[in-house]
Amino acid sequence: MIKQQKIQLLLTKVITLYALFYMLVKVIGVFKGLWPVPNLIVAFFLLILGLSGWRLLRQNKAPLYFVILGVTFMILLRIYEVDLLLYLQNRFGK
Repeated sequence: MIKQQKIQLLLTKVITLYALFYMLVKVIGVFKGLWPVPNLIVAFFLLILGLSGWRLLRQNKAPLYFVILGVTFMILLRIYEVDLLLYLQNRFGK
């Protein structure tokens, strides 16, 4: 049981750092000339994921549902990022 908690804690740290780093990349991309609206929308959700992970880490908790949802969100974002950004640009960026 202890080993599983350590693995979940490690995965929570990875998800949190990745989300905050990728959010920073999105914000910097806006300043470099990328579409502002879709990139800031995605950055907002990454910020929520990163801050919730940071909060869990401060409490020394790593629930399995956060790990599963975080990994699923990151994988789906990376797979469908181009389509999502194009959709958001067409929907909100005019």
